[in-house]
Amino acid sequence: MGITVSYFLGRVLEVKFIEKYGRYIHMDKSRLDKISTWFDRYGNKLLVMAYFIPGIRHVTGYFSGISKLSYKKFAANAYMGALIWTTTFISLGRVFGVDFQKYHLLIKKYSLIGTLVVITAIIFVYIYRAYKEDSFKIAIFK
Repeated sequence: MGITVSYFLGRVLEVKFIEKYGRYIHMDKSRLDKISTWFDRYGNKLLVMAYFIPGIRHVTGYFSGISKLSYKKFAANAYMGALIWTTTFISLGRVFGVDFQKYHLLIKKYSLIGTLVVITAIIFVYIYRAYKEDSFKIAIFK
């Protein structure tokens, strides 16, 4: 229900509300533009996946309303995301059951390792791209 309420608030209050009161929630014009661009690019997919991203799911309904996304499209994508989200957590609870604490420690351990691996890979890709561009620029000017 919350995402539906935020959708209708976005339809009624529009961007003017954020421009006027956004400073109280650290939402200035540049941040609003950045989120709007992101939402324009990934809108429907974002509505489905936003349930898995803490903090994002709370504003997607509002931005759907601001962007005048039709209620049918909004409802289809947002409620599909809700269905996937609830099914995922109900299934996890069903699979792990009362042994969840035992699995929680394993998940915590391997999540940390996985996060470190991903961060390391991102750093290497960034360094590789920066080095590749620098060496290309040097070759051009020789």
